[in-house]
Amino acid sequence: MLPERSSTGNFARSVFFEEDNDLDIYIEDTAIGSEKIASKIFSRVFADKFKVSQVFPLGGRGAVISKFNEEKERITRPSLFVIDGDIYHLTGDSISCERGLYRFPFYCIENLMMDPAAFHNILDEEDATRSEAELVAAFDYTDWNNTNAEKLKELFIEYAISRALNPSEPTIAYDVKNLVSGNKGVLDDHKLIARIDDLRSKSVAKAGLENYEVARDLVITQCAQSGLEDLDYVSGKDYIFPLLKTRLRSTVKTNVTDLNLRTRLAKTCSVEKIMACCDYVIGADIQRSMREHTAANA
Repeated sequence: MLPERSSTGNFARSVFFEEDNDLDIYIEDTAIGSEKIASKIFSRVFADKFKVSQVFPLGGRGAVISKFNEEKERITRPSLFVIDGDIYHLTGDSISCERGLYRFPFYCIENLMMDPAAFHNILDEEDATRSEAELVAAFDYTDWNNTNAEKLKELFIEYAISRALNPSEPTIAYDVKNLVSGNKGVLDDHKLIARIDDLRSKSVAKAGLENYEVARDLVITQCAQSGLEDLDYVSGKDYIFPLLKTRLRSTVKTNVTDLNLRTRLAKTCSVEKIMACCDYVIGADIQRSMREHTAANA
């Protein structure tokens, strides 16, 4: 097995791409395909502002924040450090967006990619006979959303409470396939209720009913103050994507791999929800001043 690069090593890689990048973007995820997916998304976000051919994964939220704090006073190139919202949108977060650091307004980058229009494009590409309208109707994202979104949010509220009161209990790692029946990507109500009840009983056993109720009130308050949509609190990678992928495969016959599907979604999904990240780039003003100074003395 090849050794993994340290966050410092990954950060230093950006030097080798200065000819291809006008903007250096540092992300968390080091999984195979993550660089390519994030590069496609951010190249679209900054299409009219900066050239982005490559992003640089640093290996986790803590690594990105630590490297940002270490480097922010000496950055001379346009740069942006990007972190997931994760469960912190529910538990509360001391980290917020600032110049150079951008936090996704949802769980993770896969939430952005779970765009029904992007799925509709793939459905149309994968079926050689039915019209796009027929495929959209068969996929019926609206029905899927109405059936699942609120339930998923309630489950993640329970995950947030468990994270606070009983952190040793697996939460996101609990495979979503354990919560479905059939092939439509729809949660099974009985399995979901059993899962939530189990988490609740373990949290109460660990911390007591009074502390559980206090923790729940804090999470509900955090929800109300965040102004996010139900699915923004839910892991796009571990929960929403597997459910919608299952639904897609029940709608059309396809052998598309998970990675290929995610890459194709990244090419067409709406990026509107993260356009605000353009306001947090650090170093752009420094580079502009250097260019102007060079031009004036040429």
